[in-house]
Amino acid sequence: MKHLLDSPSTYLRYDPSNAMNSLETLADQCEQAWHEVKKVNFPKSLKSLDRVVVCGMGGSDLGAYMIKSLFMRDLKVPFEIVHDYSLPEYVNNKTLVIAISYSGSTEEALSALKDARARKAKIAIIAGGKNLEASAKKNNIPAYIFDDSKNNVSRAPRMGVGLTLFGLVGIMKQLGYIKLAEKDALAAIDHMRTVEKKWNGVVPLGKNATKKLADVLHQKMPIYVASEHLWGNARIMRNQTHETCKTFAAHFDVPELNHHLMEGLAHPKEKHAMHFVLFPSKLYYTRVQKRYPITKAVIKKNGIDVSVVELEGKTRLAQALEALLFGGYVTFYMAMLNKLDPTPNPFVDYFKEQLKK
Repeated sequence: MKHLLDSPSTYLRYDPSNAMNSLETLADQCEQAWHEVKKVNFPKSLKSLDRVVVCGMGGSDLGAYMIKSLFMRDLKVPFEIVHDYSLPEYVNNKTLVIAISYSGSTEEALSALKDARARKAKIAIIAGGKNLEASAKKNNIPAYIFDDSKNNVSRAPRMGVGLTLFGLVGIMKQLGYIKLAEKDALAAIDHMRTVEKKWNGVVPLGKNATKKLADVLHQKMPIYVASEHLWGNARIMRNQTHETCKTFAAHFDVPELNHHLMEGLAHPKEKHAMHFVLFPSKLYYTRVQKRYPITKAVIKKNGIDVSVVELEGKTRLAQALEALLFGGYVTFYMAMLNKLDPTPNPFVDYFKEQLKK
């Protein structure tokens, strides 16, 4: 008898919005945004500012966390991410505020944008249309407005992270806040296409690392652990686990967790429901690399299961994009095992409706 994840009927039944196609085209999303954002004219006044502040919520700002971790060694100015209706007091006319909303109508992002204008901050916008697009046109704000109809047919923001990620990468590069050569960006995107062929739905569980991990994590609470350039990926995978497969998850980073979390694994008895997923890398600082096998040993000494994900990418960007696709597929397959449609977020929608009353 075929495993649930190897049966085409599984996807026909539980994936009516075709979220799998959004994963298959994730590399295309990245390339689409990379080329399109170069056509947007961002004025020189947005360059050489004191700091960059990104405003976004949920799936819209996932790419910002990747940038913060990917380019942490290279950023010349502070790069902050705000999840709120208002901005910190330090935001002023020497601050670049980038408002991101996949839908274009996220109320917190719209409120933060209004606050940024009041503070005379320099502003850029990334959105899929609606209110933010209208605000950009009305107030002459430079904006990357993307069309997700081709490369994210499910229309879920977390499935379209390639658009917001490379929209933000493109703006940061064009304004001189990060350095990224065209050949390096496209090589990393091509690497995504290579590994995607190993993880898509037609590859059987026995040969598919993402299906295998999803099967292991089924009915477990995943704890994702990464460092440095992959820390943003651990956070993204946590969010994807919450939204896509409706499963509790958490994320931590090494070396920070080595200073507290290892003492928090003895209790309660229900700890056995946890399953740690470690993302080591030969590109980490040497002392950080040494911590991973020791961390794994401590977790196992506490009677908790651990899986280790070995990435193939040769550069930090290639590894981060590989991990992004890996996490997308794992959480998608977990949704199939939970016999759930991965696209809708009924409780998030319910919450938003209640706020309107």
